[in-house]
Amino acid sequence: MQNSELYRRGFVVPLSEFAEKALSNNAVEESTTVQFYELSNDKVFEGLWEKGLFESINRHLGTVIDDYEEEKVEAQSLPSLRKIIKEFLGSAKIDFLEREAVSELLRLCDIAIENNRSVFFIL
Repeated sequence: MQNSELYRRGFVVPLSEFAEKALSNNAVEESTTVQFYELSNDKVFEGLWEKGLFESINRHLGTVIDDYEEEKVEAQSLPSLRKIIKEFLGSAKIDFLEREAVSELLRLCDIAIENNRSVFFIL
């Protein structure tokens, strides 16, 4: 099954080597062990997009996080991703649901760092 069939509009951290490979190959199953945060609605994604979170990540990390795209941030780039997220949380004017989503992204980033895993953006 494709990643977007199970994890549409959210952030995913694989919890095992098998899960990392499955996500990288776009071949996940319901039993794939991950931590997943689903954006509560399209307005949250649009708000974060308009306020520049994904643009900032793309600019600093050379990624292509975009609407209807999947992007993987490798484990070695996660300290930089974490810094970008924390700066965004401290400077952006975001509403409650946007703040919740970015805080969850930060939490998932920490889990990925602890487990030497990647973070997947499935938007």
